[in-house]
Amino acid sequence: MRGCQADAGAGWWGKLYKENGRALLSNKPCGAFVKTNDWNTYEILAVGSKIPTAINGHLCTDIDDPKWRCAASPACRFTPAARRKCGSKGLSWN
Repeated sequence: MRGCQADAGAGWWGKLYKENGRALLSNKPCGAFVKTNDWNTYEILAVGSKIPTAINGHLCTDIDDPKWRCAASPACRFTPAARRKCGSKGLSWN
């Protein structure tokens, strides 16, 4: 998978990473907003060059990155470890 990805998992919640590119774009720690052993809301919005993310209503990333524009279809990718721990409920592409 290429392009920007909003990461999830211990030490990575809310961080924005550019796969096969410029690496870490946003390094704000947001793990404190994650509810353990419960459902979490992870919001990711990509409009043009703006990419805000939020976990449970707390803003984690709010960057305007003119080197990247949302030109492709969104994708969701879970690593094998994440598939064992994650699920989706109410997933929507708006």
